[in-house]
Amino acid sequence: MNNDPWNLIKLGRYDEAIRQFEREFEASRARRRLSLSDFANKATGEMAAGRMLDAERTLEQSLVFSEQQARGSDLRLLLSEVQWLSGHAEEAVGSLMSRIQGLKDRSMQYADSAGGGTEGLILYYYGARLDRTSLIDNANQWLKRVRKQNRFGLRNWPGALVRWFLGELDDLAVLIEGCRTSSLEAAVSKATTDKLARRHLIEICFNRAVRALRQGEQSQSLELFETVVSLENPLTSTEWYLAQHEVNRLRFSS
Repeated sequence: MNNDPWNLIKLGRYDEAIRQFEREFEASRARRRLSLSDFANKATGEMAAGRMLDAERTLEQSLVFSEQQARGSDLRLLLSEVQWLSGHAEEAVGSLMSRIQGLKDRSMQYADSAGGGTEGLILYYYGARLDRTSLIDNANQWLKRVRKQNRFGLRNWPGALVRWFLGELDDLAVLIEGCRTSSLEAAVSKATTDKLARRHLIEICFNRAVRALRQGEQSQSLELFETVVSLENPLTSTEWYLAQHEVNRLRFSS
Protein backbone atom coordinates (compact mmCIF):
# COMPACT_ATOMS: atom_id res chain seq x y z
CA MET A 1 0.00 0.00 0.00
CA ASN A 2 2.91 2.40 0.66
CA ASN A 3 3.86 2.24 -3.03
CA ASP A 4 0.34 2.51 -4.36
CA PRO A 5 0.10 5.90 -6.12
CA TRP A 6 -3.64 6.25 -5.48
CA ASN A 7 -3.08 5.75 -1.76
CA LEU A 8 -0.29 8.33 -1.85
CA ILE A 9 -2.63 10.82 -3.53
CA LYS A 10 -5.28 10.25 -0.89
CA LEU A 11 -2.64 11.01 1.72
CA GLY A 12 -1.77 14.24 -0.09
CA ARG A 13 1.71 13.00 -1.00
CA TYR A 14 1.38 14.11 -4.60
CA ASP A 15 5.04 14.32 -5.63
CA GLU A 16 5.68 10.80 -4.35
CA ALA A 17 2.59 9.60 -6.18
CA ILE A 18 3.74 11.13 -9.46
CA ARG A 19 7.18 9.53 -9.14
CA GLN A 20 5.52 6.18 -8.55
CA PHE A 21 3.22 6.73 -11.54
CA GLU A 22 6.30 7.47 -13.65
CA ARG A 23 8.00 4.26 -12.52
CA GLU A 24 4.90 2.23 -13.33
CA PHE A 25 4.53 4.09 -16.61
CA GLU A 26 8.07 3.26 -17.70
CA ALA A 27 7.70 -0.37 -16.60
CA SER A 28 4.55 -0.71 -18.67
CA ARG A 29 6.28 0.90 -21.65
CA ALA A 30 9.22 -1.51 -21.37
CA ARG A 31 6.86 -4.48 -21.39
CA ARG A 32 4.91 -2.94 -24.29
CA ARG A 33 1.81 -3.19 -22.20
CA LEU A 34 0.85 0.46 -22.16
CA SER A 35 -2.83 1.28 -22.21
CA LEU A 36 -4.78 4.52 -22.20
CA SER A 37 -5.44 3.98 -18.51
CA ASP A 38 -1.71 4.40 -17.84
CA PHE A 39 -1.83 7.88 -19.34
CA ALA A 40 -5.08 8.71 -17.52
CA ASN A 41 -3.70 7.58 -14.15
CA LYS A 42 -0.50 9.58 -14.52
CA ALA A 43 -2.42 12.68 -15.63
CA THR A 44 -4.80 12.33 -12.69
CA GLY A 45 -1.86 12.36 -10.29
CA GLU A 46 -0.43 15.43 -11.98
CA MET A 47 -3.78 17.22 -11.81
CA ALA A 48 -4.09 16.45 -8.11
CA ALA A 49 -0.66 18.03 -7.64
CA GLY A 50 -1.73 21.11 -9.59
CA ARG A 51 0.74 20.30 -12.37
CA MET A 52 -1.65 20.96 -15.25
CA LEU A 53 1.06 21.51 -17.87
CA ASP A 54 2.57 18.12 -16.99
CA ALA A 55 -0.88 16.54 -17.21
CA GLU A 56 -1.39 18.18 -20.59
CA ARG A 57 1.88 16.74 -21.88
CA THR A 58 0.97 13.28 -20.58
CA LEU A 59 -2.40 13.39 -22.33
CA GLU A 60 -0.83 14.67 -25.56
CA GLN A 61 1.38 11.59 -25.41
CA SER A 62 -1.79 9.53 -25.16
CA LEU A 63 -2.88 10.87 -28.56
CA VAL A 64 0.38 9.69 -30.12
CA PHE A 65 -0.13 6.30 -28.50
CA SER A 66 -3.70 6.15 -29.83
CA GLU A 67 -2.53 6.95 -33.36
CA GLN A 68 0.07 4.18 -33.14
CA GLN A 69 -2.70 1.81 -32.06
CA ALA A 70 -4.95 3.08 -34.90
CA ARG A 71 -7.75 4.05 -32.55
CA GLY A 72 -9.47 7.24 -31.45
CA SER A 73 -8.35 8.55 -28.09
CA ASP A 74 -10.97 8.29 -25.39
CA LEU A 75 -8.86 10.75 -23.39
CA ARG A 76 -9.39 13.68 -25.75
CA LEU A 77 -12.12 15.11 -23.50
CA LEU A 78 -9.80 15.00 -20.50
CA LEU A 79 -7.03 16.55 -22.59
CA SER A 80 -9.39 19.36 -23.58
CA GLU A 81 -10.26 20.10 -19.96
CA VAL A 82 -6.62 20.08 -18.89
CA GLN A 83 -5.72 22.38 -21.78
CA TRP A 84 -8.41 24.76 -20.54
CA LEU A 85 -7.03 24.62 -17.01
CA SER A 86 -3.56 25.32 -18.41
CA GLY A 87 -4.84 28.50 -20.06
CA HIS A 88 -4.88 27.07 -23.58
CA ALA A 89 -8.49 27.87 -24.42
CA GLU A 90 -8.35 27.54 -28.20
CA GLU A 91 -6.53 24.22 -28.00
CA ALA A 92 -9.16 23.06 -25.50
CA VAL A 93 -11.99 23.96 -27.86
CA GLY A 94 -10.24 22.23 -30.75
CA SER A 95 -9.68 19.04 -28.78
CA LEU A 96 -13.29 18.93 -27.63
CA MET A 97 -14.70 19.58 -31.10
CA SER A 98 -12.47 16.79 -32.41
CA ARG A 99 -13.77 14.51 -29.68
CA ILE A 100 -17.39 15.28 -30.57
CA GLN A 101 -16.70 14.73 -34.27
CA GLY A 102 -15.17 11.36 -33.37
CA LEU A 103 -18.35 10.43 -31.52
CA LYS A 104 -20.40 11.50 -34.54
CA ASP A 105 -18.46 9.44 -37.05
CA ARG A 106 -17.91 6.60 -34.55
CA SER A 107 -14.12 6.74 -34.81
CA MET A 108 -14.19 7.06 -31.01
CA GLN A 109 -16.06 4.23 -29.39
CA TYR A 110 -16.50 5.11 -25.75
CA ALA A 111 -18.58 7.85 -24.18
CA ASP A 112 -20.53 8.35 -20.97
CA SER A 113 -23.76 6.46 -20.37
CA ALA A 114 -25.74 9.26 -22.00
CA GLY A 115 -23.75 8.86 -25.22
CA GLY A 116 -21.72 12.05 -25.03
CA GLY A 117 -23.67 14.27 -22.65
CA THR A 118 -20.57 15.40 -20.79
CA GLU A 119 -18.96 16.61 -24.00
CA GLY A 120 -21.97 18.79 -24.81
CA LEU A 121 -22.13 20.27 -21.32
CA ILE A 122 -18.43 21.12 -21.31
CA LEU A 123 -18.73 22.67 -24.77
CA TYR A 124 -21.54 24.87 -23.43
CA TYR A 125 -19.25 25.89 -20.55
CA TYR A 126 -16.53 26.90 -23.01
CA GLY A 127 -19.05 28.87 -25.03
CA ALA A 128 -20.41 30.65 -21.95
CA ARG A 129 -16.93 31.56 -20.71
CA LEU A 130 -15.72 32.74 -24.10
CA ASP A 131 -19.06 34.40 -24.87
CA ARG A 132 -19.00 32.55 -28.18
CA THR A 133 -22.46 31.95 -29.62
CA SER A 134 -21.22 29.41 -32.16
CA LEU A 135 -19.99 27.09 -29.39
CA ILE A 136 -23.22 27.47 -27.45
CA ASP A 137 -25.21 26.62 -30.58
CA ASN A 138 -22.99 23.61 -31.25
CA ALA A 139 -23.49 22.43 -27.66
CA ASN A 140 -27.25 22.73 -27.98
CA GLN A 141 -27.27 20.86 -31.28
CA TRP A 142 -25.05 18.09 -29.94
CA LEU A 143 -27.09 17.59 -26.76
CA LYS A 144 -30.31 17.44 -28.77
CA ARG A 145 -28.69 14.81 -30.96
CA VAL A 146 -27.64 12.87 -27.86
CA ARG A 147 -31.23 12.97 -26.61
CA LYS A 148 -32.64 11.82 -29.96
CA GLN A 149 -30.17 9.00 -30.53
CA ASN A 150 -29.81 7.69 -27.02
CA ARG A 151 -33.11 8.25 -25.23
CA PHE A 152 -32.73 4.97 -23.31
CA GLY A 153 -29.22 5.93 -22.19
CA LEU A 154 -30.55 9.14 -20.69
CA ARG A 155 -31.98 7.03 -17.87
CA ASN A 156 -28.40 6.70 -16.64
CA TRP A 157 -26.19 9.47 -15.30
CA PRO A 158 -25.38 12.01 -16.69
CA GLY A 159 -28.59 11.62 -18.68
CA ALA A 160 -30.51 13.59 -16.06
CA LEU A 161 -28.15 16.54 -16.60
CA VAL A 162 -28.78 16.42 -20.34
CA ARG A 163 -32.53 16.41 -19.72
CA TRP A 164 -32.11 19.29 -17.26
CA PHE A 165 -30.09 21.27 -19.78
CA LEU A 166 -32.79 20.76 -22.41
CA GLY A 167 -35.55 21.83 -20.02
CA GLU A 168 -37.09 18.43 -19.28
CA LEU A 169 -36.06 18.55 -15.61
CA ASP A 170 -35.88 21.49 -13.22
CA ASP A 171 -33.21 22.10 -10.56
CA LEU A 172 -35.14 20.13 -7.95
CA ALA A 173 -35.74 17.13 -10.20
CA VAL A 174 -32.11 16.81 -11.30
CA LEU A 175 -30.99 16.98 -7.66
CA ILE A 176 -33.34 14.13 -6.81
CA GLU A 177 -32.06 12.13 -9.79
CA GLY A 178 -28.43 12.66 -8.87
CA CYS A 179 -28.42 12.67 -5.08
CA ARG A 180 -31.76 11.13 -4.07
CA THR A 181 -32.71 14.21 -2.06
CA SER A 182 -34.62 17.39 -2.81
CA SER A 183 -32.50 19.62 -0.56
CA LEU A 184 -29.15 21.06 -1.59
CA GLU A 185 -28.11 21.18 2.07
CA ALA A 186 -29.00 17.51 2.51
CA ALA A 187 -27.15 16.65 -0.69
CA VAL A 188 -24.01 18.42 0.56
CA SER A 189 -24.24 16.48 3.82
CA LYS A 190 -24.77 13.20 1.98
CA ALA A 191 -21.80 13.92 -0.27
CA THR A 192 -19.41 13.78 2.70
CA THR A 193 -19.79 10.00 2.93
CA ASP A 194 -21.35 8.96 -0.40
CA LYS A 195 -18.75 9.33 -3.16
CA LEU A 196 -21.20 8.74 -6.01
CA ALA A 197 -23.60 11.36 -4.64
CA ARG A 198 -20.61 13.71 -4.30
CA ARG A 199 -19.61 13.26 -7.93
CA HIS A 200 -23.18 13.87 -9.07
CA LEU A 201 -23.54 16.92 -6.85
CA ILE A 202 -20.30 18.37 -8.19
CA GLU A 203 -21.60 18.02 -11.73
CA ILE A 204 -25.02 19.44 -10.85
CA CYS A 205 -23.65 22.50 -9.08
CA PHE A 206 -21.00 23.07 -11.73
CA ASN A 207 -23.52 23.07 -14.56
CA ARG A 208 -25.98 25.23 -12.63
CA ALA A 209 -23.12 27.66 -12.02
CA VAL A 210 -22.31 27.75 -15.73
CA ARG A 211 -25.93 28.52 -16.58
CA ALA A 212 -25.99 31.30 -13.97
CA LEU A 213 -22.77 32.68 -15.42
CA ARG A 214 -24.27 32.71 -18.90
CA GLN A 215 -27.33 34.54 -17.56
CA GLY A 216 -25.16 37.22 -15.98
CA GLU A 217 -25.87 36.12 -12.41
CA GLN A 218 -22.26 36.25 -11.27
CA SER A 219 -22.87 36.12 -7.50
CA GLN A 220 -25.06 33.01 -7.81
CA SER A 221 -22.55 31.46 -10.17
CA LEU A 222 -19.70 32.05 -7.72
CA GLU A 223 -21.76 30.61 -4.87
CA LEU A 224 -22.41 27.40 -6.81
CA PHE A 225 -18.79 27.07 -7.89
CA GLU A 226 -17.78 27.56 -4.24
CA THR A 227 -20.18 24.79 -3.23
CA VAL A 228 -18.32 22.47 -5.61
CA VAL A 229 -14.87 23.24 -4.23
CA SER A 230 -16.13 22.97 -0.65
CA LEU A 231 -16.64 19.26 -1.33
CA GLU A 232 -13.77 16.81 -1.04
CA ASN A 233 -12.01 16.40 -4.36
CA PRO A 234 -12.91 12.93 -5.70
CA LEU A 235 -9.74 13.12 -7.84
CA THR A 236 -11.33 11.95 -11.09
CA SER A 237 -13.99 14.68 -11.32
CA THR A 238 -12.67 17.30 -13.71
CA GLU A 239 -15.65 19.54 -12.92
CA TRP A 240 -14.14 19.99 -9.46
CA TYR A 241 -10.93 21.38 -10.98
CA LEU A 242 -12.88 23.54 -13.42
CA ALA A 243 -14.97 24.94 -10.56
CA GLN A 244 -11.81 25.73 -8.59
CA HIS A 245 -10.49 27.51 -11.66
CA GLU A 246 -13.68 29.59 -11.88
CA VAL A 247 -13.69 30.46 -8.18
CA ASN A 248 -10.16 31.82 -8.47
CA ARG A 249 -11.04 33.78 -11.60
CA LEU A 250 -14.28 35.26 -10.25
CA ARG A 251 -12.78 36.21 -6.90
CA PHE A 252 -9.90 37.94 -8.64
CA SER A 253 -12.20 39.81 -11.04
CA SER A 254 -14.38 41.07 -8.19
